Amino acid sequence: MSEAQEEAPIRVLLVDDEPDLVKIIRAVLAQDPLSRFQVASSATLGEAIDRLARESFDLILLDLGLPDSSGLDTLERVHARSPEIPVIVFTVTDDQQVGLDALRQGAQEFLVKKEANPRHIARAIRYAIERKHAERVTRERDQLAQLNRTLMDREDRILELKREVNELLASQSQPKRYQV
Repeated sequence: MSEAQEEAPIRVLLVDDEPDLVKIIRAVLAQDPLSRFQVASSATLGEAIDRLARESFDLILLDLGLPDSSGLDTLERVHARSPEIPVIVFTVTDDQQVGLDALRQGAQEFLVKKEANPRHIARAIRYAIERKHAERVTRERDQLAQLNRTLMDREDRILELKREVNELLASQSQPKRYQV
């Protein structure tokens, strides 16, 4: 058994309303030699949001032109529902500004349908998942560093309070001298 066959499949939610394209993407990903893909599809954003509530996915391949949503609002709504899942915007729009805006809004990649070749799609999926994982690890590491700084600050404060208590106890235990 090869290494790719032993690994769990990469679960992809393809959100696109073009049935022929969905078939092509399924076929392309089924032939990828490096990874096993399990592709589910939704033709509308509403259907995709429902699926995201019920099922677990490793990546969302998202068209920005859907019957019930269009443009970057589509990406925003997907992110609002599942911010932890990497998203690749996969659309007919060849607008570089839309691509940059999508990346700024959290998309891991922006692919133009007519320019994407099969090998590029599979690679983009794998890389997007890895980038999202790296972001998560970095965020968790930063949170741990902040927690560590907070604990160290509290430990310093506890030591300071202990010194103050010891000084108070020492001053109270010394005999008082009165002047006459």
